[in-house]
Amino acid sequence: MWPTAGHTKKTEYVGSQACAPCHAEKFASQIRTSMGRAATRAAESEQLKSHPKLAANFSAYGYELLTPNGKAALSVSDGSHTTTKDLLWAVGDGRFGQTYLYRDHSGFYESQLSFYTRENGLATTTGHMDPRTLEAAAGGLTTSVMIRQCFGCHFTASTRKISFVLMTPYRAWAAKRAMDRDCNMLS
Repeated sequence: MWPTAGHTKKTEYVGSQACAPCHAEKFASQIRTSMGRAATRAAESEQLKSHPKLAANFSAYGYELLTPNGKAALSVSDGSHTTTKDLLWAVGDGRFGQTYLYRDHSGFYESQLSFYTRENGLATTTGHMDPRTLEAAAGGLTTSVMIRQCFGCHFTASTRKISFVLMTPYRAWAAKRAMDRDCNMLS
């Protein structure tokens, strides 16, 4: 089923932990796959944990991405003013790169910079333009369509019908109905 179809009820998602007792080997291997690591809390990102202080300068802005004390924050400065955003989500498994999401003014924003593995550092997020303001230098507002498409694949049960309901990262992929069906077939 396509993840943005929204047919399954939110209460039917039980998380991958529910599969572990009967399917330990598959559970252990799934959480190491790209889909198992498609999204995580930013503070739990392996890329950020292994790079607790990232800094870069692009155009007129200085950037710092810091992960102290179980938090992840992006600070952007134009030399006179600074804005700091608490990063909520890290999207991407890190093999190629990882981008970050924060919430501000009741919307989700994609960070202007992403971590790219090949460069072992920060660079402009794919698709972003040179920012004209300090707030735009932090990131760009995502549209409701973008949220449904991106979150629908990276986060389980986040998009239902036409609404967006954030739950947990993708590794909580198992639907109770599917688990019951599959386990009953094995009995």
